[in-house]
Amino acid sequence: MANAITLFRLSLLPLVFYLIITGSGLAVVVFGLAALTDLFDGFVARSTGTVTEFGKFLDPLTDRLLIVSSVTALYLRDNQPALWIILLLVLRDAVLFYGYWVLRKHDKKLDVIMMGKAATALLMLGFTLMIMKSAFGIWIFYLGAILYMLAGFNYYIQGKKLLNNF
Repeated sequence: MANAITLFRLSLLPLVFYLIITGSGLAVVVFGLAALTDLFDGFVARSTGTVTEFGKFLDPLTDRLLIVSSVTALYLRDNQPALWIILLLVLRDAVLFYGYWVLRKHDKKLDVIMMGKAATALLMLGFTLMIMKSAFGIWIFYLGAILYMLAGFNYYIQGKKLLNNF
């Protein structure tokens, strides 16, 4: 059930992208729905004892794809946020997914940190406000981006320690 919720969120990505590009008022509703499903899939998995390795991989991947595709759509529509921020977020995710792959080869796993969850929540909140053309949205998004990068650095250090102990 939890993986089905995540797959539903993944299936919303093209619609969210289209609605943002076209400036539809439904963009914030569909993006909000996609963001809210992120709260439920993990809860459902833990409460029903159905946590899977596939879900542990798919959930954060879907979060990243939602953020990057939505931010890219907003950039194409409104030229915000700054392109270098988008590229920095993509680079951070690429490095972490490579690190995830390396750690998996050595049967190691990173622990999820609250900073990463908080960063994702701030990015999604800021982005929702940006879709609504709120002046505060970009600042919340940038705060989330800073926290996102700090969490990425924390994951990098955590992964390096795991590999050094190997």
